[in-house]
Amino acid sequence: MRAAYLTEDVLLTHRNLFFENLGWDARWESEFAPWAKQGATPARVAVRHKGQYAVLTEEGEAVARIKKILMHQAESEAELPVVGDWVALSKHEHDNEWRIQAVLARRTCLMRKRKGTVSEHQVLAANVDVVFVVMGLDDDFNVRRIERFLVITRESGAQPVILLNKADLFADEPELLETSVAEVAEVAGDAPIHAISAEHSLGLGVLRKYIAPGRTVVFAGSSGTGKSTLVNALAQDELQATGGLNESTGRGRHTTTQREMILLEPGSFCGGGIVIDSPGVREVQLAASEDDALDEAFREVEELAARCRFSDCTHEEEPGCAIREAIESGELEPSRFDSYLRLQDERAEADRRRAAIMDREGRKRGRPHRKSRREGKKGRHFKSD
Repeated sequence: MRAAYLTEDVLLTHRNLFFENLGWDARWESEFAPWAKQGATPARVAVRHKGQYAVLTEEGEAVARIKKILMHQAESEAELPVVGDWVALSKHEHDNEWRIQAVLARRTCLMRKRKGTVSEHQVLAANVDVVFVVMGLDDDFNVRRIERFLVITRESGAQPVILLNKADLFADEPELLETSVAEVAEVAGDAPIHAISAEHSLGLGVLRKYIAPGRTVVFAGSSGTGKSTLVNALAQDELQATGGLNESTGRGRHTTTQREMILLEPGSFCGGGIVIDSPGVREVQLAASEDDALDEAFREVEELAARCRFSDCTHEEEPGCAIREAIESGELEPSRFDSYLRLQDERAEADRRRAAIMDREGRKRGRPHRKSRREGKKGRHFKSD
């Protein structure tokens, strides 16, 4: 987090408005009440560093560490503070430095399965209203990756919005742009799709519909899709470093190395709001979940399956299979169905592994595991981002 966004004039003259612009409202006030009685101070996590956090309070920017008891009580890293979280702060009695003593319950939580683990969740951002799924219209264009981002976004509780960046590449071939948009529309469901160019500021006006004071948005996507360029365009300042094209791949270079919350000032492109820039996500693996977001992301496949003659149809050789009929008639793309099967298998495996781990932990503790909605692998040896 940079002091450039937090001028003294803003902090001193518009302190209350500044805090409201961070997303604080009556509901957060009510949920924070028990901590307020203990003399705690509310704050929002702006940046997570190794061992400490940059947080924003009514007084401006501060640095805080996690209170040891919070670290010990956490059953997974997913329960520790992340960018976007609202937390309760208190001053340490010995060094008078801020300590995070509690994380308020998250309204939304964007997460994936941490790469290289059996079932551990990685929270990408918390308390986000809108997830901008950014996909470049260059060699990195991948509809199957968009599907995965849509699933985890819908599971988070936030609104998904698809941004097809680098539309300027099709300035002389608009029909190719229309083809790409149509491909994405087949998997988008009710998620809006906008073709834009961050570098040339084309089509960015539509983003004002989603960004406003007190609302939080996050840009998610793979490396080099132009997320940081978009952040700079919205802030009307070079806040985030950007890279040129990689000559060998033709894609944008990876520049963002950590998640960071940026407060847009009232005079910015959108007139305020909170933006979270994030590093490129190479892999989006589904975490175990009880949500039906996967079915929602593939609604047309689910509707076709419901029309099969047999309720336990495997969609292979059974007569009256609506899925096979749709594929043969061209109504359903084979690649779309294959993606659906892969994600279903991935989710089922994640659920199975989580159940096995939780049962094992329950036996160790001498009691059955109580299933939770958002739960990662047990243990307190956490990895940093």
